[in-house]
Amino acid sequence: MKISFYTIILVVSCMCVGFLSVGIVLYNSHKLNLKQQELQESTREELRIKEAEMLLKQWLMSLDLYLNNRQAYIYDSLVDQGEAIIFLNNQFKYKYRLRDLNEKISAVLDLCSEVHQPGKKKRNENDWYHIITKSDTITEDLYAPLQLYKADLVLKIDREKIKIASRQITLKRTLYICPTALIVFTFLMIKWSNRTIVNPIKLLRVLASKEEISTENFPYNNPIELKSLADTLKQYVHDLEKAKELAWLKTKQVEHINMRISSIMETAADAIICSKASGQIFAMNASFRDLVNIEQNDSSKVYLCQDFISDINLQKYNVHFDNKKVLPEQNILSGLNGEKIKIELSVSKFKIDENVFYTIIIRDVRERERMQAQLLQSQKMDSIGILASGIAHEINTPIQYVSNYCLFLQDAYKDILKYLELTQDLDLEQKKRLYDEMDLDFINTEIPVALDGSLEGLQKVSDIVKSMKIMAHPSKAKKIDYDINSLIKEAVLLSENEWKKYAIVELLLDDEIPEIYCFPGFLSQTFINIIINASHAIEAQIKKQKIETNGKITITSKLKGQEINIKFIDTGTGINDKIRTKIFDPFFTTKDIGVGTGQGLALSHDFIVNKHNGSINFTSNSDLGCTFVITLPIQ
Repeated sequence: MKISFYTIILVVSCMCVGFLSVGIVLYNSHKLNLKQQELQESTREELRIKEAEMLLKQWLMSLDLYLNNRQAYIYDSLVDQGEAIIFLNNQFKYKYRLRDLNEKISAVLDLCSEVHQPGKKKRNENDWYHIITKSDTITEDLYAPLQLYKADLVLKIDREKIKIASRQITLKRTLYICPTALIVFTFLMIKWSNRTIVNPIKLLRVLASKEEISTENFPYNNPIELKSLADTLKQYVHDLEKAKELAWLKTKQVEHINMRISSIMETAADAIICSKASGQIFAMNASFRDLVNIEQNDSSKVYLCQDFISDINLQKYNVHFDNKKVLPEQNILSGLNGEKIKIELSVSKFKIDENVFYTIIIRDVRERERMQAQLLQSQKMDSIGILASGIAHEINTPIQYVSNYCLFLQDAYKDILKYLELTQDLDLEQKKRLYDEMDLDFINTEIPVALDGSLEGLQKVSDIVKSMKIMAHPSKAKKIDYDINSLIKEAVLLSENEWKKYAIVELLLDDEIPEIYCFPGFLSQTFINIIINASHAIEAQIKKQKIETNGKITITSKLKGQEINIKFIDTGTGINDKIRTKIFDPFFTTKDIGVGTGQGLALSHDFIVNKHNGSINFTSNSDLGCTFVITLPIQ
């Protein structure tokens, strides 16, 4: 048989005996309750009999008082008392036994009512004597029905008390016998289950510990599961031996892997440390020791991450555990010798059991930033070189007409001086004639025009110089509050010589955009790079066309919540799908050798994403133009 069958027998047997015991107890308890209820009811009947006797005694006294005094108010009280006695008698369980008493009371009340009816003639003494005699006859033995009912009720109460006492004794015996029987039966069932289930399991455990499981050593055929388990354990022990050998081989492999990992960590070019959740460092590689000047002998000392990176908070990296992100960030590392080193920090979290640990990769970025600065300067000079001729042209034009205006003003000044010298000794008529001959009305009209034109030309030169200073001046490599729309306009102005031959520029700028905390020089260089690239793409697109038509560059800015959205839309050749993923790669360019450095968009991406925590993306279809989208946070 199966273990489940044994279990069913055990459970069902215990439940049946338990239910039977409880049923017997509940049955006897119910019977006792019924007897107690009957006793309570009989006791209440006895109390009502006593109350009826008292009322009957009072009624008889009221009857005598009425028959002697013959007053109407006594009669009314007599009627009320009689009706009360009749009502009370009708409440008894065996009220039919008191029917004779009720009839006698009703007969006396009827007799009295005949005498007391309105309109009857007044009775004489003989009539009253006859009424009293008849009333005495009716009320004779009036107590007999109540006394007889009371005697029977007392006997019944005594019998019920005897029965209740007997039931109580039976219930006490039941409460003792039933649990005892249940305990004895349960004990017998446990002994039976031990013999049929537990003993085979104990034997199986002993044989398993000695690795001697076999059909001969395990004679039990029931329960079936234990027999099957014995065969399974025999196979399991055999498989376990093989698993132990395999585990030993795996352990050796893990040791070799750990040695390789330790060797890789120790020889890594980047500094690597491992710390506990508290920040205590328990492993560090040679690069870290060299970076912070820890001697090999001192590496056994207890160090904290905060000893080297003062503002590090490992708890904030817990949010990146589920999605396995490792986010680099800039920070400052303090060496034991007091040296401050600019680093790039990457923190990842891992768990062993329930313990949390952190791996911190530290990269010295001083050399990289030096190279980036060189590349930035190179690209900036390249941009300035591209714009130089156009800017020179843009400056030369206003300078030329400012120069012409100055020559005109010089000649006009000489004419005015000459007029003043000649008119010193002339009368008014002669002065007027000389004024007309020298055409001073023309000079008077054109001088304001020349002055306005000169100021306009100088303002244009000033705007160009200001825009160049924003892009190239070192002070603009620091974050300041600046107007994005102004940067866009200045970038358009600086690059005008590049796009004006092939395209028109349309500006759709949101005037509600506030100043933001930014690097104006980096953003200006980014905008110029994108505009120049757009103009080159439009130039290439025009060369493909049979009928040359100018392209268009549309630049929009829009405030969206806490971000500024800037779009550069051109009608150029677009970007081929094959090179879409390489656009922001350093040194990647689609231009001819010597024309582009391949650094423009790579640096632009760095300026927007790393310097301003923004984003730069594009959408394009080949030969259908391109749209660059830059998003900058306000904060």
